[in-house]
Amino acid sequence: MIETVVAVVGSLTAFGALVVSYKSHRHEVRRSALLDQREDRIELRERRLEQRERATERAAEREAARSQASLIMVHVSVRRSSLDERASITEAEIANRSNQPIVKVQLIYEDQRHPDTVPWIGPSSAHALTLPGSWRAQGHGWLEVHLRSEFTDASGIRWSRDSTGGLRQGTEDEDGVWQWGPREPPVFIAPAPGSIEAYGRVASAASPGCLATAAVALAILAWVQWLIMR
Repeated sequence: MIETVVAVVGSLTAFGALVVSYKSHRHEVRRSALLDQREDRIELRERRLEQRERATERAAEREAARSQASLIMVHVSVRRSSLDERASITEAEIANRSNQPIVKVQLIYEDQRHPDTVPWIGPSSAHALTLPGSWRAQGHGWLEVHLRSEFTDASGIRWSRDSTGGLRQGTEDEDGVWQWGPREPPVFIAPAPGSIEAYGRVASAASPGCLATAAVALAILAWVQWLIMR
């Protein structure tokens, strides 16, 4: 009898220990799962933060790379020829407003590449190129010009700047042909005070005939006003 009681008590004790062990194991499993989930959330948060930081760094690098290119301006002006009043001369001035030089500067206008390449333009300097061909103003003295410039900045990056200021970074392929990346806006645009900004349009200079006509019109207006006030 005693042996039976001892056996029953031992079995109950063993069963109780098994239940406690099982519950403890389940608790540890749940606790481990919660810790794993928490670590996964922390790791995901850190990964997203690193990705955001890398994206910010890349954006800052891209902006820094575009900073000098954004300071390269092209101004186009049309002036009457001193030899023939009916003829006009169109010049494109490439202005480097950055504090570093640019090299291998080329102009592409109306899908034509200018025959001259400017080898070097220093900081805060400019170089003018005469655009060949016949140019005619299109109403109100404005001339439509499709002009693009290509140059290499101080970091060795090749850029293409279109007539509205957009920038494209170039990569040279195995055949020596430049492939242009997606269009990016300039970091900033700061036209020089009093200058003619020629991203796509240029103003032609007024001819002496236009000035004379304006003077005659003002004189007639003043004479009419004098007659009315008499």
